[in-house]
Amino acid sequence: MSAQGIDAGLPDPAERTDSVADRVGERDGRSRRRDSYRARNTTFEGRFGSAYQASLGIAVAVFYQIRAHCPVRTHSRATRLHSTHVDEAIAALRTLTEHRDDMVRTRTQTVNRLHVLMTKLVPAGLPRKHTADAPCAASTQKTPLARTLRGLATELIAEIRRLDRRIATSTEQITTAVAASGTTLTELHGIGDLLAAKVLTRTADVDRFRSAAAFASYCGVAPLEVSSGDVQRHRLPRAGDRQLNSALHVMAITQIRHDTAGQAYYQRKRGEGKGHKEALRCLKRRLADVVYRTTLRDGDTSLTSAT
Repeated sequence: MSAQGIDAGLPDPAERTDSVADRVGERDGRSRRRDSYRARNTTFEGRFGSAYQASLGIAVAVFYQIRAHCPVRTHSRATRLHSTHVDEAIAALRTLTEHRDDMVRTRTQTVNRLHVLMTKLVPAGLPRKHTADAPCAASTQKTPLARTLRGLATELIAEIRRLDRRIATSTEQITTAVAASGTTLTELHGIGDLLAAKVLTRTADVDRFRSAAAFASYCGVAPLEVSSGDVQRHRLPRAGDRQLNSALHVMAITQIRHDTAGQAYYQRKRGEGKGHKEALRCLKRRLADVVYRTTLRDGDTSLTSAT
């Protein structure tokens, strides 16, 4: 391609110089307009900025003065809510129950750690039922790894025994407190001292619940309808107190396994075509009513003598 072909269509150098000069002039014009706008804003802020800030501060001060002299209406719309009074005895029992649960979880974690060590120390494994001394006596290897594993296993076994003693002591304290409360929850099939303590501490003042349905909703056992078309189905809500829900679940499973009224109710629901989970949900709902009526009948249980 020739030089003339390359230069064809390009503007003359003089014209290019003029166009560049025009662009520079336009840019300078925009800069001057921008500077003028900033100058006007600065002048406005200097004249009225301080006055505006002062008036805003006065308005805020007046607002807080009016708010301080007006009655608080925070709870005016929450007329159906009932507050609960938890005395120190119930708070102490709840703390003791939660502390026991923490120790049980720690014991389970320690046992799992011991199991991991045993898989390295005894490749063939141990029998399902064995004493606490069996892990250390099962291996006769003299290698440094075996000695280290036996030493760690001994420490874990000592920790498990210490936790067992603390859990037993805590259980005795909870049993004493529940017996001193005078509650009749332990007379219900499937509720022992530990579950009764959970129900007492998590429920607190049972009079704050308007009805058995409100108590069931608080426990998370009030079924929610999830029907679709001609299929009528219900499921349990994911809200509610999970500790009370767990207590009712243990109570329901215990009654299903024994010859009780709960087992008869469960079998009747299964005969109506409901599955295991659906029948179990219905049973937990009925047991919530039983627990509510029992707690309401007991009235104000006094735990003061148990502390």
